[in-house]
Amino acid sequence: MHDEMPRVLLPFPLLAAALGCGLNVGGMPPLDGMADSGSRDPAAETIPADDVAPPFDDAGADPALPDDAAPPETPAVCGNGVVEAGEECETGGSEPCDTTCRTAGTRFCLDCRWGACAPPPESCNGVDDDCNGLTDEGCASPVPNDRCAGAIDVSGGGLFPGTTEGAAHDQDHCSISELCDPGGSDVFYRFTLSGPEVVFLSLQGGPAWDAVLTVRAGGCDGPMVGCSDDACENRLPQWAGHLDAGSYWVAIDGCDPDDFGGFTLRYAHAPCPGTEDPTTLLPSPGTYWDDSCGWGNDARSSCGGDDDDDVPMYFALCPGSHTVRASTCDDGEDWPSSLVIRTGGGGLCGGAEAACSGAIYGRSYCDDGRSWAQATITGPELVFVLLDGAGSGSHCGPFAVDVTF
Repeated sequence: MHDEMPRVLLPFPLLAAALGCGLNVGGMPPLDGMADSGSRDPAAETIPADDVAPPFDDAGADPALPDDAAPPETPAVCGNGVVEAGEECETGGSEPCDTTCRTAGTRFCLDCRWGACAPPPESCNGVDDDCNGLTDEGCASPVPNDRCAGAIDVSGGGLFPGTTEGAAHDQDHCSISELCDPGGSDVFYRFTLSGPEVVFLSLQGGPAWDAVLTVRAGGCDGPMVGCSDDACENRLPQWAGHLDAGSYWVAIDGCDPDDFGGFTLRYAHAPCPGTEDPTTLLPSPGTYWDDSCGWGNDARSSCGGDDDDDVPMYFALCPGSHTVRASTCDDGEDWPSSLVIRTGGGGLCGGAEAACSGAIYGRSYCDDGRSWAQATITGPELVFVLLDGAGSGSHCGPFAVDVTF
């Protein structure tokens, strides 16, 4: 009798796997090199055919999805009439939008994405509707000088009625007031100077709207040389200054978009040597002093100064009746002086002589040899005061002139 081979036991999971693969339940096949431990009756241990599980086919297996697994997303279909996930809009749609120039535009849907905001067509409303940098192009304005190209030439001087009502807003004004923004309708004027002159511009006529006046050299967009807003406490501008020879443009503008209306523009100009010195423009009434020697013998008057150096001064007079007075009576100098007051443009240092005083002697109100001149002048007006010598010979020297207006 030979020794019996020990039985090898398989772990339960491995045994279960073996059963699932169609192996006979009755036992394991002999291991390599080992004989069967005993005889068995195959017929007694065979599983009925109906109970035998079919072999498992890996290639054909289609196990069911777990209950909590989400089905794959259906891709969006552009153009099906429904705005789906991943789409901004449906092709063919449109909606209002704000353009880059702050007008009401429209944007359109293409390939289920919104396009850029398309501006509306230009209309004659004083606004750059189509965002091309131009305002009301192609529109016929009821105001002839609405555009820079239509600026009215006022070089001859005088009074020029006008209006900003119905004009477009073409450019920002020079406003010296922080309360004026962004400006309203504007109109344009121009003038040409053949030589250096004093220029006076005044907007009057009693309108109730707030206006701003801008003076530019060389064109409507040229460098600013003058600006005025609320010059005479009546919301209207007025400006005076010395300008070199050349061409200039004047813009009459509203302080705000709702400021527009009628007006009368007054323009006067006069050559006056010495006024290139900025101190000759008097900003307000007061006492002004200097030395008249070396200023040059340029002006003439009816009361003296033919051979003497003269000092010009000028200022803009606001609307209304004003008493204008100039005096050297209290300056204590002992050289004979004369004073002349001139108004308007068209002549040397003014167009018309309003008052003239030579040297005064033997008066209690005035030092001997000094001068005193006074005139009643209705504004708006350009006014010159000329200090000159008096009598025969050349006279000049230190002075203190008191000017009131």
